[in-house]
Amino acid sequence: MSLATSVIIPAKNRVALLRKTIGSVLSQNIPTEIIIVDDGSQPPLSSQLKTFSGHVKIVRINKSKGSMAARNSGFQYAKGDYIAFLDSDDIWNKDFLKVSLRYLQNDQSTIATVCLSQKIYPKDWPPQRIFRLKDSDRLPVPKDLSERLAATKNIPT
Repeated sequence: MSLATSVIIPAKNRVALLRKTIGSVLSQNIPTEIIIVDDGSQPPLSSQLKTFSGHVKIVRINKSKGSMAARNSGFQYAKGDYIAFLDSDDIWNKDFLKVSLRYLQNDQSTIATVCLSQKIYPKDWPPQRIFRLKDSDRLPVPKDLSERLAATKNIPT
């Protein structure tokens, strides 16, 4: 499967975590364009991610505007057939893109895929409180979301 995918990663000052995030994208074994949107990091991420030069494109926002604005900025630079968003403190399982692209390719009515997350805690730090959203707590997705995204090439914030 050789579908071009643009992976947009908004980031600010999380270099150690971001290295792991980029590594998880590179391990997908699928052609990807990785766009890191530096949301005002000090020092700039470009000076801290030189080991990934040639693998990532870094877009710099000098004054921080938040992760949603950073995603929108990255979306403007994306050239892939598909767009994937990944937070700078998350990593993907090794087959995440392959599975997601398979769904998108095999079912033309599918416009997006999402995944559940799994928190991994150190043994000596049990989480004090974990909760799950009930269906009634979830925000509704506008029915015209795909048309709005396609028409504006902009993510609603």
